[in-house]
Amino acid sequence: MSTQVTTLKSGLCIVTDYISTVETASVGAWIAVGTRHEKPELNGISHLLEHMAFKGTRRRTALAIAEEIEAVGGHLVPCQRLWH
Repeated sequence: MSTQVTTLKSGLCIVTDYISTVETASVGAWIAVGTRHEKPELNGISHLLEHMAFKGTRRRTALAIAEEIEAVGGHLVPCQRLWH
């Protein structure tokens, strides 16, 4: 695989990967912001999104969600590996 990380001037981080043997496309986008960047009227939204994405739901654990994504060809990469 040839994963490439591109950061735009706006700070938007785009991760792409080219695999010559498949006919599909996917894009990952990360934004390096969080609670400290929130406006007062949106206070807490980053924490809510974190829980939705990484803590699971009432019916599925975070592991079950990750396994379902990877079972259909998804590839999860911890964000820490992207920030140098």
